Amino acid sequence: MITTRDLNFFIVSFSLSLIILYFFLRFQFGFNTEALAAILIVYLFTASYSTLHGIANFHHSVGSLDALIKIFFFYTLMLVFKTISLGGFTALLYSLKDYVFPILFGYMVSRALDRDQHITLLIFISFLCFIAGLIYIYEIYIYSNNGEYMNYMKGLRNLYEVTHENSGNMQTVISGNLSNYTRLPGLLAMTNVTGVLLAIGVILSYTILNLGYKFLGSIFLIICLIATVLAMSRIAIFALFSGFLFYFYHTNRLLSFAKYLFLVLFALMLIYIFNSTFFSGAVSLNSPERILNTFLVVFSLLGENLEIGRVYNLIIGSGFTFYEYNKLSSIFGPILTEDLFIVYLVTAYGLFPLAFFFISMFYISNKILNSLKLNGPHKDYLLVLGMFSSVIVFGMSTIHTNALVRPQLFPLFFVFLFLISRYENYYGASKLTK
Repeated sequence: MITTRDLNFFIVSFSLSLIILYFFLRFQFGFNTEALAAILIVYLFTASYSTLHGIANFHHSVGSLDALIKIFFFYTLMLVFKTISLGGFTALLYSLKDYVFPILFGYMVSRALDRDQHITLLIFISFLCFIAGLIYIYEIYIYSNNGEYMNYMKGLRNLYEVTHENSGNMQTVISGNLSNYTRLPGLLAMTNVTGVLLAIGVILSYTILNLGYKFLGSIFLIICLIATVLAMSRIAIFALFSGFLFYFYHTNRLLSFAKYLFLVLFALMLIYIFNSTFFSGAVSLNSPERILNTFLVVFSLLGENLEIGRVYNLIIGSGFTFYEYNKLSSIFGPILTEDLFIVYLVTAYGLFPLAFFFISMFYISNKILNSLKLNGPHKDYLLVLGMFSSVIVFGMSTIHTNALVRPQLFPLFFVFLFLISRYENYYGASKLTK
């Protein structure tokens, strides 16, 4: 007999599959109309459920993190009105889809699922990352052998040509002395964004492995790790490194982390020494000099983009971007730059509000995590640690890429945050700090 719990989990898992695998489902099998209709239903259902549930439980006491996210939600709504003044109805639709819906979706997931379903949810998200990795490995294989694209990639390239006029920018050809390597954009239509999804898959796979699911965790981890390396997204690898550093620090296993890091560096050294002839393009892309130069160039853009006329962005944001926003010449909108995404975040949300949210979020989540470590069940501690490490990956990726606010990933960010907040609500502040 199907219970309400089972139905809730099916709705959540179906919605996550549709959100993360949207482009693949839409273009690979020709479900263009069906995918658009399904995602619209998910948007409407999420908005209705979260709004009604939020109103019905408005006066219920919540934890600090839950309250912080809700404050951020109302601040986002205020910025939506600011965005409407720039782009009218189109701006409203894009703002709701890209910035309001992810928060509502995270809220819905955290309220629809029971606490004992959270591990199953984490396994399912890891599975979706595994699918993304498997597809990426396969498409790299067929493209390297015959230069062919999968059907979903052909559809993505056609869509990109309509919106950006040049689909050639979707992939990167890395030229070496004796060979070239092509980075494909993957399921999320951009190499760095797909790389961040795969990096999160690595973190979550390692988490479920430690939770006792050895077989699934190992398989998912291997595939996600291989796909992350093939994507060659330096910002994703840097974010993954940061997430793992945080994970091992909290489990008091920094020595183990150092051993893993040594093995990775040793493997990279062997590749450089023995295989640079065959993979010279890849080696040149990931050379220490080029990685350091990339970070120097990226951070040098900060001063160039944040002009003195943007002083008001210290206190309040300018709103969000939308379709054909780059054709506007308004000085009151956010700064859109492909090289330093954090500039966009600062001008969209405002420096002080953004800093307040992330610093408070980190402080509260870290406090919940430390309290669970001392007083809570070990499985709950590992679960929250895996989700928080994934949040770290999201945060570090904003230095360069817009992975955080992509429609396929932003909902995940708030799913993790709202689920973490539930552990503060489940156990209560007094139980976590006793």
